[in-house]
Amino acid sequence: MEVFTSAFFLKGFLWGYGMMLFWFLMIVVASDFVYSVHSKWFEMDKKDMMKIHYLSMAGFKLGIILLFFIPYLALTV
Repeated sequence: MEVFTSAFFLKGFLWGYGMMLFWFLMIVVASDFVYSVHSKWFEMDKKDMMKIHYLSMAGFKLGIILLFFIPYLALTV
């Protein structure tokens, strides 16, 4: 049972980091497109949008570490 649980946490950690990497690449490579989509919904300038995205990525990364990586380490060590 521990092997299944630790594998679940490892897969969740890897999937989360994969999604965060995709998010980061979209911001870096296609920032103009992302800004054009978001500026239709919300009134903001590009600097504010980038700040919001980077802070959200930091929170997402912290959540991945707390919800997946730390339980994985606790089960495997």
